[in-house]
Amino acid sequence: MPKKSFNEKLNNSKGLPKVEFVGFDSNMAKRFGVGNMLIAAPTEYDEIMKWKGMK
Repeated sequence: MPKKSFNEKLNNSKGLPKVEFVGFDSNMAKRFGVGNMLIAAPTEYDEIMKWKGMK
C-alpha cells in the first residue's frame, strides 16, 4: 500500500465534522470536562492554522 500524500490525508474527512458526547466516567472527561465535543475536519484545522500564521 503506497503512502498517502499530505493533500490526500488533508482532503479525506472520514465523516467529519462530528459532535461526540464525552461521558462522565471517561478519561477525556477528566481532561476536558463533561459535555459535547466537536471534532472538526482536517481542512478546517488547516484553515485555522493558516489564519493564525498570518498574524
